[in-house]
Amino acid sequence: MPVENSYMMGLALQKAKIPHELHIFPQGTHGLGLGTIGRRRQGSADQWRILAERWLRELGF
Repeated sequence: MPVENSYMMGLALQKAKIPHELHIFPQGTHGLGLGTIGRRRQGSADQWRILAERWLRELGF
């Protein structure tokens, strides 16, 4: 998926004043999922789960 799609989504969320975070990682694949069985290392993208959990907690979920 082109990274530009993520940029456009982030801009649309910002314009609509919807809380969001946008993290662009230099390595990793699309659709990393939450499972760990058979999961390959994804470099810096491995931290996305931690970032997502923190963001959801900050929103009260």
